[in-house]
Amino acid sequence: MALLSNYLNDARIDVACITEHWLQTNVADVVRINNYKIASKCCRKEYKHGGTLILTRNEYRTTAIDIDENVRKIHIEASAVHLMKENMVILAVYRSQLGDWEIFRKGLKRILVYLFQRYPKSLMVVAGDFNINFILNTPQEREIKNDFATFGMQEVFKEYSRVTKNSSTCIDNIFISDAITLLRKDKKNANLQQKMYLPFRGKH
Repeated sequence: MALLSNYLNDARIDVACITEHWLQTNVADVVRINNYKIASKCCRKEYKHGGTLILTRNEYRTTAIDIDENVRKIHIEASAVHLMKENMVILAVYRSQLGDWEIFRKGLKRILVYLFQRYPKSLMVVAGDFNINFILNTPQEREIKNDFATFGMQEVFKEYSRVTKNSSTCIDNIFISDAITLLRKDKKNANLQQKMYLPFRGKH
């Protein structure tokens, strides 16, 4: 946790979406990170590892959003938070490689429908580890992009995010609503684009 705390504070990250944090609920409940709070979390009970959580700086007024009804461990794990002053909803999602693709898609769409109905005037951000390569133009990639497009959302990253000697992939991505896209194109809001980071993986 010291490494994560140092990184967040040095970079002055406002919001961090973390996937595969591997924490049980009782452990996550007592985690303390300087200047940050766990605004929303999803922890596994039946299986090891996995999970998502959203960290925000303490000064943000936040409300955790209950989406547990649509969470299916391994298939789709998610946590959501509403930034009250900014009127922004942030959703962190994780899909295990062992999960069923259609269960993930259906669960994600149900969550998005719920969020857009409950917060119709809010900016929307979805950050996650989808475990599909967004560079290869696969059927799964096209399906998930089309799903987000029906909600007026598009991906932020369109190039490799993880490069090793043996492979180059982009399995983590962020999807944002059209309103945020317009803000990013506005020179007066150029800093917003600079603050779009890939989901932070707890185990790395």
